[in-house]
Amino acid sequence: MSGVLSSKKTLIGSIAAALAIICGLLVYGILVTPARQPYRDAQAQFQNVDNALGRTNISLNASEATDEEFAQGITAVRAAFVSLEKENEALGDESVLKEGEGKALYDAYNEDLKRFIAYNTNVIDSMEKLQPVLRKCSTEMQTVKANAEGAAVVRACAVEMQAVSDAPDEDYAQLATAFAAKYDELATILDQMAGIADTNSAEYAALSTQREAVLEDFSTASSTFTKNVQQRRTAVLATDSAKALHDYLEAKSRVF
Repeated sequence: MSGVLSSKKTLIGSIAAALAIICGLLVYGILVTPARQPYRDAQAQFQNVDNALGRTNISLNASEATDEEFAQGITAVRAAFVSLEKENEALGDESVLKEGEGKALYDAYNEDLKRFIAYNTNVIDSMEKLQPVLRKCSTEMQTVKANAEGAAVVRACAVEMQAVSDAPDEDYAQLATAFAAKYDELATILDQMAGIADTNSAEYAALSTQREAVLEDFSTASSTFTKNVQQRRTAVLATDSAKALHDYLEAKSRVF
C-alpha cells in the first residue's frame, strides 16, 4: 500500500512541477510579449518591404512587346518602385530601428536598398530612352541595301544612337556608343559598295566581308552588354544586410 501511495505522490509531484513550469512560462510570456511587440511590428513591416521588392520584378519583354505594352510595363515598374520606397520609409519609422543595434542594421540595409533602387531607376530611364531607337534601327536593318539610300538610313541610325548615348546607366550608355560607332562604320562600307558597279569584283567581295564583320560586331556588343548587365545586377543584389536585419528582428520577436 505504501508503494502505491508513493507512486501517487511521485505522479502528483511531477504534475505539480509541470504545472508550475507551464504557469511560469505563461507568466513569462505575458510579461515579455508586450516588450517584443515593437520588434514584431518591425518584422511585419520588413516583410511588407520584401513583398514590395518582389513586385518590382516585372518583365518588360522589350524585344517583343509593342510600344504600348512597353510603355505600360515601364509605368508598372515605376509604380512598383514608388511602392517599395514607401514601404521602406515606413520600416525606417519603426521605433526599434531608430536607435542602437536596430538602427545600425537598418541603416546598412537602407543604404543597400537605396543603391538597388537607384540602379534600377537608371536602367528604367535608359531602357525608355534607347528603346525607340533600337526598335526603329533594328527594323530598318532588316531591309537595308548596299546603296546610297541604305547608307543614309544606317548613318541616320548612327546619329540617333549617339544622341541617346548619355543614358544614365553605364551599360546602356556603352551599348549606345558601341552601336553608334558600328552604324557609322557600316554606313561607310555601304557607301563604298554603292560606288562599285561590278558586284562580282574582288573589291566588292572584300567590302562584303567587311560588312559581315561589322554585323558580327553588333552581336558581340550585344553579348558584352548582356554580360555586363548581369554582373552589375548581381553585384547590386549581393548584400548581407537584408539577412542581418531579418535575423535580428526574428530573434528579438521571439517570446521563448
